[in-house]
Amino acid sequence: MKHVFYFIFFLLFSTTFCRITKFKIDNDDRDGFLLRDFGFNKKGTIKFNIKFLEIDSFMSNPPDVGFVIQKIDDEDFDQLDWPNCPNNFADNFAIIAKQEDWKKGFVWQTTINETQEGEYSIYYRNCESSQVSFDIVLTLYNEGPNYLSAGEFPLPGIYLLFFLLYLSVTSLWIMFLVKNRKKTRVNRVHILMSVLLVSKMLAMLCKSIEYYYIKNTGLPNGWNYPYYIFAIFKGILLFIVLLFIGTGWAFIKRSLSSKEKKLFAIIIPLQWLDNMAMVIVSETTQASKEWTTWETLFRLIDIICVCLILFPIVWSINHLKSVASIDGKVAKSLEKLKLFRQFYILTVAFIYFTRIILILFERALTYQTKWVSPFFDELATFLFFIYIGYKFRPEPNNPYLRIGEVDEESSEEDDIDAINLDDFSFQEPTLRNLNENSQKDEESADPNDGNENDDDNDNENENDKK
Repeated sequence: MKHVFYFIFFLLFSTTFCRITKFKIDNDDRDGFLLRDFGFNKKGTIKFNIKFLEIDSFMSNPPDVGFVIQKIDDEDFDQLDWPNCPNNFADNFAIIAKQEDWKKGFVWQTTINETQEGEYSIYYRNCESSQVSFDIVLTLYNEGPNYLSAGEFPLPGIYLLFFLLYLSVTSLWIMFLVKNRKKTRVNRVHILMSVLLVSKMLAMLCKSIEYYYIKNTGLPNGWNYPYYIFAIFKGILLFIVLLFIGTGWAFIKRSLSSKEKKLFAIIIPLQWLDNMAMVIVSETTQASKEWTTWETLFRLIDIICVCLILFPIVWSINHLKSVASIDGKVAKSLEKLKLFRQFYILTVAFIYFTRIILILFERALTYQTKWVSPFFDELATFLFFIYIGYKFRPEPNNPYLRIGEVDEESSEEDDIDAINLDDFSFQEPTLRNLNENSQKDEESADPNDGNENDDDNDNENENDKK
């Protein structure tokens, strides 16, 4: 766990949150790694500035180190042979330099022409896996200069559009809560929904401004940090709201079971860590040794968390099925069951679409249409928020809230029945006393009646024996 926080601390204070990428390689013996992917139109520019190169093996022939700029749609892209130097790849931009050339500093720049347009991957290559240290500034931009990749050009406007949509929906939602606070129950989950909308709205605003500054300057100018704060807060709140709705808390029951509380205790810390790290890792360079491991790990944690939030919904559905089979209130139980099934199906569809479908869909996009994937991601999230708000809105005609009122009435009836049973059990000793007193009165009142009763009892015993 200590290494996790060290890694996050390193990411927070690194300077790679932009298209002007600055980072330091320290005693790295890897034979190669990916620096960044970027889509170039014509007149796009790639610029390297390398300083303070140090190689640990000082031989008569110092090993070659350098960079390969590989076009992703090339046939040789998947056949890149890492152990060998890239001199044989004629279609690549190969930047190979000797140690003496880099020691005092090395600057290299090229411009993409019309026939070279496309998406490129920029790799570092170490031909003999020697331990190498250097500082690098990598600058990538299109004509303008526009520091966004060719497939990211529409993103500032897209995030601004969703900010305006969330602003409108948040305003309508808050007005609706204020208007209906006296007519229906506005509970704590509705308040959490409002905070969720506000945090998502502010995250979209910060993201739009961040991309605007990156487009014009290559740097986010500090807008990435408030975006991280609101995005992390939004991610945690979304899971809390889904868990509360899935368990029916504040809607159809007022407390959580011990099993549900344990689930909260597991998911919330995991989701907090996962959201914080995923936002930061997605903004950092892939040159870090741990980047691939941590990126895979945090995506795995995210999938585990989204699967765990389905458990309360499944528990509620199974409970309602059992109640419908043994309870006399079958219609009410089936109405609950229908609502929970709808919520379950929509939640699964949202998770499957945003976590799996979009990743596969993005791989099929061209380098100029990469913006389509984040657009559909935000659109799916927006529609899912609309669904949750509409389905669980505080309105007298809302069947979900009406079920909650019915449950409260039924629980009150159950309480009354329990009181009557208690009263009955409480009166039982008094009935025994009455029976004993009546027997004493009969015996003292008429001895002949007692003899007759004895004879009758003897006759009954003889008949039983026969």
